[in-house]
Amino acid sequence: MNVDQLEERLDTILEAALSSRRTTSIPAQRLARLAPEQQEQLLKWLAVTANLNPELAFQCATRGPDLLAEADQQVMAQWFCSTLARYDQEGLRGTLDYLNGAGSSLPGALSDQGALTLAEERTSLEHFIMGLGGRHLTLEEGEAPATDSEVIILPARLHRFPRIEQNRLLYQSMAALQWAFGRFGSFPSTLAEKLLEHGDGEQAAACYNTLESCRLDALLTRLLPGLSRRGAALWSHTSKPWPPVWHAARMDLSRTEARAMDALCWLPKVLTSPPPEPLAHHGVLHWQRALETRTRRMEREKRLFRQAVGEVLQRQPDIVLPNGTVDPDRLRIDLPDNLVCQIRLDGQRLVLPEDMDVLSRSIVQDLGAIPLEYLQPAGPGGYPASGGAQALDANPWQGVYHEEGAMLFDEWDHKRNDYRKGWCVLRELSLPEDRTAFVEETNQKYGGLIHHIRRSFEMIRGSDRRVRRQERGDEPDLDALIEAQVTLRLGQEMENRLFERMDRVDRRVATLILADMSGSTKGWVNDAIRESLILLSRALVILDDRFAIYGFSGNTRKQCEFYRVKAFTDPMDAAAYRRIAAIAPKDYTRMGVFIRRAIDILKTQEARSRLLITISDGRPEDYDSFLDGYRGPYGLADTRKALVEARRAGIHPFGITIDREAKEYLPHLYGPARFVVIDSARALPRKISDIYRNLTT
Repeated sequence: MNVDQLEERLDTILEAALSSRRTTSIPAQRLARLAPEQQEQLLKWLAVTANLNPELAFQCATRGPDLLAEADQQVMAQWFCSTLARYDQEGLRGTLDYLNGAGSSLPGALSDQGALTLAEERTSLEHFIMGLGGRHLTLEEGEAPATDSEVIILPARLHRFPRIEQNRLLYQSMAALQWAFGRFGSFPSTLAEKLLEHGDGEQAAACYNTLESCRLDALLTRLLPGLSRRGAALWSHTSKPWPPVWHAARMDLSRTEARAMDALCWLPKVLTSPPPEPLAHHGVLHWQRALETRTRRMEREKRLFRQAVGEVLQRQPDIVLPNGTVDPDRLRIDLPDNLVCQIRLDGQRLVLPEDMDVLSRSIVQDLGAIPLEYLQPAGPGGYPASGGAQALDANPWQGVYHEEGAMLFDEWDHKRNDYRKGWCVLRELSLPEDRTAFVEETNQKYGGLIHHIRRSFEMIRGSDRRVRRQERGDEPDLDALIEAQVTLRLGQEMENRLFERMDRVDRRVATLILADMSGSTKGWVNDAIRESLILLSRALVILDDRFAIYGFSGNTRKQCEFYRVKAFTDPMDAAAYRRIAAIAPKDYTRMGVFIRRAIDILKTQEARSRLLITISDGRPEDYDSFLDGYRGPYGLADTRKALVEARRAGIHPFGITIDREAKEYLPHLYGPARFVVIDSARALPRKISDIYRNLTT
């Protein structure tokens, strides 16, 4: 293309940034010097940039041709992606300052191509930490790796090594070490006392951090040999020899039986020697914050554990003594290898709520066992009707969207083939209770259907399976007895598995339901969604499945509102039904951010199957569609990417849509057999329970 042709193309792309004194004449002249394939590639990226910010696109058009004259398509794409990512994080002014500084030359602009950010690695690191086991941990950004045993702090950006794979390995090694600090007793109750024996404790804390890191490195070498081997090969070349006393301590703490108290015993010996240079993945010790977190957690978990056990023991009233304590001679606590608590009454195992698995693991991480006092009633004469789990969530988010309480989520830009980092601002809000008669009217309207749902779901709940040929059981297995007699008469050894028993079918389903609250649901659609949720909630209560309900709506990426109707920890009581009745049409449907928030919630649930059901009346859209095209391919691509993220997290998404045109785009979003289209909103309440039953049986 010649200058005139290029100027015409640039005028179309950069129209919003032009004026009578600012034209595309100079950018077109510079662009004309490039090869034809370079011209097309640069024009394509300028169009992508102009959709985001026309001024930024004009600046790139002015600088890009000279800067990228010798660049191939891959390098050009890297430069634009790096510039757009910086714009997402720092805005226009910060990006222009960067282009005037380090980004003014191609080597400077691409010097951080090996860098990796926590935002890019967050999802994979969360899965990695979840796979390690123990209590649920969250990730936060900070200057150096650290942990308080509930939060792992990692640097926002890593550029220590020249390649992305190397920095990714460094992130994983940092996360594994900080996970081990919380998992293997690095914060004993005597830690503060031991550290403060040596002045203000700061030097001692730094030395203890190095000693404990050595112990945990050796432990992780046994647990994660592949990760440890690759990490050691990477940063062993950069580490210097350790002083003799530190080397001796390191060898001693590498023993299999070494504990945190052994590291504390080495403190007086190593304090007189200069500390060694820390390895690349070592962090800092936030011991005061960790001990405070541990104290709060122990008080909270003791209360929750006693409440949960109390609900079980209410079926055993004879075990509670007159003084309100439990008869210790009749109870025993077992801790198998997976740290899941098992309580036995008179030798028989008590069936405990599934939520206690995670709770018992966390308690054992802190105390090494479940103390018998955790089985005592929470107060004189019995157990409290409501526990501390709800009290933890008593305070709603406060302030405006850019202040405390807001959650930032990435959003997929299909034009860039990359995420916009921290692009959507979401806040979780509570719905007020609707005091109208909607719930009662729904119960009366669907009285016959409710009776049918109850009967069909009770059959599912009560379904057991007969397990034959067991060493112990409820009754003899006649087939096994006959075969045993035949075997005995033939002079062979008789089989001892001669019993059968009935086992309850293991459901362990955790379901999160997302209800569309966009303005397009006004009228019959909104009524149908509310009626459906009421009927489905009644069915789930019968099944005793764990479930949560959230509504969603918003207005642009800066105001994404996630309405809590019923959390997993909330009871399905009259107040929850009134919150369902309060679901009302609001604004728009920026679907991807709400799916990602639902994924975060579901990942905390211990379940055999985790199901994400979305009830909507149409395709994703938002108010700012004219800026980023969320109503069209952009919104569909972002929603599809979020659903792919859900499946990678082990969550099964399913879409229920009231939209005759949905068959055109739902297969692209959910895939075959993962959605259903309801032709009429009035039919939804009668079908939703059957849909759920088919999904979970």
